[in-house]
Amino acid sequence: MPKELIDMVLDCVGRDVPSLKSCSLVSREWLDPARRRLFQTFQVMSGRNTRSFDAFLVFLNYAQGICASVQELHLTGFDTHSHSGVISHYLFRTILDQLPSLQTLSITRCYWSPSTGYSGHALKFLRKLSIRTLFLFDFIHFVDILSLFSSIEELDVCDIKWTDSLALSTPAETPPHDIKQYVTRLSPGFRVGELSIENTENFMAFLWCLKELPFMQSLTTLNIRKLFPDPLDTHPEGVKYFAELLRDTGPTLLNCKIRLPQMYGYWEISELPFMCRSFRVLPAYHLDARIVRKIRRPLMS
Repeated sequence: MPKELIDMVLDCVGRDVPSLKSCSLVSREWLDPARRRLFQTFQVMSGRNTRSFDAFLVFLNYAQGICASVQELHLTGFDTHSHSGVISHYLFRTILDQLPSLQTLSITRCYWSPSTGYSGHALKFLRKLSIRTLFLFDFIHFVDILSLFSSIEELDVCDIKWTDSLALSTPAETPPHDIKQYVTRLSPGFRVGELSIENTENFMAFLWCLKELPFMQSLTTLNIRKLFPDPLDTHPEGVKYFAELLRDTGPTLLNCKIRLPQMYGYWEISELPFMCRSFRVLPAYHLDARIVRKIRRPLMS
């Protein structure tokens, strides 16, 4: 049977697993193309098994024939009843080494364990990296994750948590040599096209560290879904840090969407123009600020 006809049939089957399994049993001509589609997506869930990620690596070592077919990988850690889901830098990098065709990667509800050795990075391009509910000790470990890639088309960061409340220093407390580490850990020419941020602890220090990374100069899209705490007036200086982040983006930024939280009670109205002045002329930007109570102007001196 012509290869083109086999591919056409398999394209119609799509990702229907039972049908793909049946197609793989037709003949050897059907086996390889059906298997490539059958193993395009993997979801590894740790649950209560603390060794699930290690077991997945062992599986990849014994199933080299399917590694090149994997395009999506979803690593899901702990649930509400366990504290599993620890993934080390070394294990993560080794898994990436086994998946040369990987395009989409998500890390959900995991504890990050740093490693001492950082040689032999698995530098590769990713279409999308999604990080949701990841426990880190320090911002440098967030950079370590990014350092494993040459570029990322879409970076989605949600609910970063810090295992040590003092781990992420305030801007005034961060030594200059730490900032240099952030930059040198990334590969030369590292780029991110679209950046989305939502719900991160110690958001002011996170923003300040983030703006020091070189890829902020090459962003095309910035999407802030929910970064500031509710109510906003508990950290009014956060607006200024965010304005500095906008100023430090490069000329490639084409789209910017920001959603501010509800603003209860007193919030100086002079802060909003300060932030808006940080916007250059963009083809599209959207500011969504839900005000639930009248903003009180600062008293005149």
